[in-house]
Amino acid sequence: MTTRLPILVVLATLATGCGAKGGDAAPAASASTKAAAVDPTIDAMARSASTCKSYDYGGFDSSCPAYKTWTEAKDAFNEGKADASLVALLSDGDEKIRYLAAAKLNQYGKAFHTDKTLAQSVVTAAEKEQRKFAQKEIAAAAGQIQVRATGTFDRVKALVAKRDMPDVRRGILSNLLYNNQDDDAVYDLVRETVKDADGTVAQAALGSFWAGGGHKPDKTCQVYAENLGNGNDEVAAASCDYLAWSGRCTSRYDGLLDALEKRVKAGPVSFTSHVTAARHLCDDTKASDAQRKRAAAFGRTIAGKKDTKAWIRSSALEAVIHCDLGNGGRSFVGKFKADPEKTVADKAKDLLAKK
Repeated sequence: MTTRLPILVVLATLATGCGAKGGDAAPAASASTKAAAVDPTIDAMARSASTCKSYDYGGFDSSCPAYKTWTEAKDAFNEGKADASLVALLSDGDEKIRYLAAAKLNQYGKAFHTDKTLAQSVVTAAEKEQRKFAQKEIAAAAGQIQVRATGTFDRVKALVAKRDMPDVRRGILSNLLYNNQDDDAVYDLVRETVKDADGTVAQAALGSFWAGGGHKPDKTCQVYAENLGNGNDEVAAASCDYLAWSGRCTSRYDGLLDALEKRVKAGPVSFTSHVTAARHLCDDTKASDAQRKRAAAFGRTIAGKKDTKAWIRSSALEAVIHCDLGNGGRSFVGKFKADPEKTVADKAKDLLAKK
């Protein structure tokens, strides 16, 4: 007797213990799934997991045993062993199965990164997916593809530009640059997308340089620098923070400080990242004394602005402590122990309690 039968029996039992959303039973395998010869054990695991409680934005109740079985399974999937089956399931008629398959590809997939046939099928799934539940997860899988080796660059580029599919765009951007770090066309595509009108897409593009821009450090510093004054204030703030935090953009610090000083003159700072940028600059041993002095002055200005949110003022106090290591910094922070904003007063006391 093979070991497969007991596994299926257990999975069937788990399925009855986690009711599907709305009480529906797990759907039968679609014709396309059967035609692709999906491994029956994997198919059964996915269908059992799909009966667990799900959420409109995507994902399942992590406490459901069948879903835990799916997410924790490794041996059958590791190093892309089950990629062919998982890719086939991306065309299943049930959005939950499609989500589960994509999630597993993102967890343990490998072969589809470079296999042309599998890669093309994943991109096709991303192009066709209309259900929000599965869109971003499938798109994230498409972002893992090595687009040059598989001939999928033009199709993936078109998806990144597809303005009526923001979840797909963000999903692809979450992985695309990291998995194609030496591809100049991909780099330029993501760089241009940082200026996108959709702020959430622009943020996804900018964030991808943190993990994916390491092979081109000078160009990545330039990406951050050219967005310090981005029209989207949240993107601008994140650019400031990434530039300072990376520790590789020291030559851009004067420009960063110019941007921070200009921003505080324009009105109340709305994002903590503007302030943490000053702190990260001061934590860099390569920053000059003059730069630390400017960063400390920026922090003092923010902390003293009562029209600025309390948590941002609190962060500014921390920046002052990091930038002015002498008694001047601690003396300044001490003035805020009785601040009307409890968050600010508590932060001041906490900072002064530390040696």
